[in-house]
Amino acid sequence: MSFWNISENQARNIDAYCKIIGTVAITVAGAWTLVTYFNAKQKEIQNAAMEAKKPFFTKRLEVYSDLLKVAYRIDDTSEAIQSSRDPKARSMLVKQQEENQREFWRMLGLINLVSDAGVSTEIQKFLDCFDDYKGEKRSRDCNFGALNLAKEIRASVSSEWQVHLPPQTIAKGKTTEKPQEPVEKRDMDHPPMVLQ
Repeated sequence: MSFWNISENQARNIDAYCKIIGTVAITVAGAWTLVTYFNAKQKEIQNAAMEAKKPFFTKRLEVYSDLLKVAYRIDDTSEAIQSSRDPKARSMLVKQQEENQREFWRMLGLINLVSDAGVSTEIQKFLDCFDDYKGEKRSRDCNFGALNLAKEIRASVSSEWQVHLPPQTIAKGKTTEKPQEPVEKRDMDHPPMVLQ
């Protein structure tokens, strides 16, 4: 009996195995195609949603930038008030500080439209320090008001734009915060808190 002489039963078995293997291969290829298609579709939907939100996020980033400029001006003026020994200069700085604070208050309407809950909370903490910013001494919680606000805005922007930002660094490579874990999506379903 030669190699090519096989019984009819063996031929049917070989034929059945080939058909089963072919069917399984086609099924796996079809499933893989569907999975790939749906993953691509999901990514496309996410990209479209991000593109739709981009004008809002861009405006939010612009408003946050303007707010931080004023907040740092308030912090800087506060430090100048604390270090000033001249009563006239101090009086001028207090007036400048009052103007900075009025500008901050004017921005709050727009901030309430665009800020998320975490940033709103930090803004409220910053507002609570306004009386301290005019005086000679500041409470410990108010020492880094603008910096804390900046950190919260950074976290908010990182989350919204779904980007992983490297840790912030200060001179000589020391980090001011732990490296971020992958950004979790913030709870965007809850509206920002209303500032009083």
